[in-house]
Amino acid sequence: MKFYIKNPSGVIIYDAGIVRTQHSTGFTAGYSGIYSLYFENLEHLSDKRIHVRFRSPYEPRLTVFDVLGFSMMFGGTLILIWLLKISGIAKLPKCFNQ
Repeated sequence: MKFYIKNPSGVIIYDAGIVRTQHSTGFTAGYSGIYSLYFENLEHLSDKRIHVRFRSPYEPRLTVFDVLGFSMMFGGTLILIWLLKISGIAKLPKCFNQ
C-alpha cells in the first residue's frame, strides 16, 4: 500500500512510500485547511486494515498545575481528617485511628 499526506495546497508533506507491514507516523497541521491522507492499495487481492488516530490541541490534558492542585486537595483532605480526629469533633473509622 502506498501512503502519503498532502497539505491544503496539494503539496505532499509526507511520503511513506510503499508500506508492506505496520507503519506509524505523525504530523502537525501547521496551516488551516483540508489535509488529505492517501492510501493506494497496490495489491488488490488482499484486504488492508487502516487505523487513523487524531488528537486535537483543544483536548483536555492534565498539566503540572492540575497535578499540583489535585495533590494539594488530597493533602488538605488528610489534614482536615487529622484535625477532626484530634479535636474530637468527629468519630473516624478505625483505619484513620492508627
